[in-house]
Amino acid sequence: MNPSGLTRLQYAWGIGSGGGTYVEIRNASTGLQIDGAGNSTSGSNAAQGGDTGSANQQWAIENDGDYVRIKNRATGLYLDGMGRTSNGSAVGQYADSGSTNQQWSVVTDANRVRIKNRATGMFVDGMGGTGNAVLAQYGDTNSTNQQWTIVAAG
Repeated sequence: MNPSGLTRLQYAWGIGSGGGTYVEIRNASTGLQIDGAGNSTSGSNAAQGGDTGSANQQWAIENDGDYVRIKNRATGLYLDGMGRTSNGSAVGQYADSGSTNQQWSVVTDANRVRIKNRATGMFVDGMGGTGNAVLAQYGDTNSTNQQWTIVAAG
């Protein structure tokens, strides 16, 4: 039960409604983290990489009605589906646009979450990569490539 009125994603991640809390989002299959990669230009791709402890791998979860927006601490950009609907297409980053491309919902699977874009219907997917790579999105497979664990940023 969610007694505090938080969104499902905030509640699943244990994030308070007051903001200011950053998290790291780690892929269950590869252990790589979602990374802003220092790309501060709207339309640039989000990445995934090994744990660096950098602000590029820290994310704020912002309430947006029934959805959330996920903002990078270092770049100030939001994860964005960019309207891309092909399996394996990149997840982008974009300045605040108010677009449904920047809205995400969650499907909880035990202690993990799957992150689904409102506009594209695609899930954030690690694609099984083992090194630094572009962050992708993919249709619903329920594989561990689409499952993420959330930890408080260090």
